[in-house]
Amino acid sequence: MNYGISPFPEAAPSGGSRFLFGCWPKEPDGSPEPVEWRILYRTEDELFLLAEYALDARPFGPEDTDVSWEDSTLRSWLGDGFLNAAFTPEERLRIIPHKTGIDYGNQIFSDIEDLAFIPSREEIEPFLAEGTPSWCRPTEYACAHGAFRTEILGTTFWWLRSMERRGFAPCVSQIGLYALHRPEAADVAVRPAIRIRIQGGQEALGE
Repeated sequence: MNYGISPFPEAAPSGGSRFLFGCWPKEPDGSPEPVEWRILYRTEDELFLLAEYALDARPFGPEDTDVSWEDSTLRSWLGDGFLNAAFTPEERLRIIPHKTGIDYGNQIFSDIEDLAFIPSREEIEPFLAEGTPSWCRPTEYACAHGAFRTEILGTTFWWLRSMERRGFAPCVSQIGLYALHRPEAADVAVRPAIRIRIQGGQEALGE
């Protein structure tokens, strides 16, 4: 298995800079606030972004089913409820479709594309050993929606994408390691990813 490839061939791993794009609640009252993203990969004109915090908590799919990313309820929610609520029409025009049907070793399972998605193991593999950004803290809003949070570290589990059909769905554990969880688990958090076109005047937050 060829883990650790770039999500698009010409990209270079980044994993440092952060900036604001779109809005989603952070606090339990549901008031939208700017979303902080971490740049995982960059090219001259594109950025591959991963939410700095887990933004919500939702099951990957139904109970007692072998579900892939393509058929998951999580994919449906990200592509509709999250996408339309988190980004303005102008922001959505900047988001680039990402081929999410590609899995282990660049194997193509499906030709599907998504604007908002969760990363695959390959896409985050270069960062798993670093502790950051694989360790993830949920927002208070995510916790109010059921996200698990450790008492000491304040970290959570968060879903990964897989095209395999099996009784468990992949995720990153509360200590930043690859793990598996039942797809119906409602306490695993959602850490969305997107690709966007670079424009001037980014709201950079620094390294």
